[in-house]
Amino acid sequence: MPKPRLRDLKVRDFMSRDVVTGTADEPVSEILGRMRTKDVHEIPIVEGKKLLGIVSMAAIARPKSLQPTTKA
Repeated sequence: MPKPRLRDLKVRDFMSRDVVTGTADEPVSEILGRMRTKDVHEIPIVEGKKLLGIVSMAAIARPKSLQPTTKA
């Protein structure tokens, strides 16, 4: 079977339907715990169905003075 070319690939081939999300009021420690549990490196932050932003593992790890109680 030939190897698929990049232009032949569709987003649906890689996307997740069971999306792990968080809210802006959640402590970063909970978001980090969910990332570890679900083995993901980014979590969309939502309010209802509205996307507010994305929190990444790299962004959490960067600031050394980040408190676990800091909100997402």
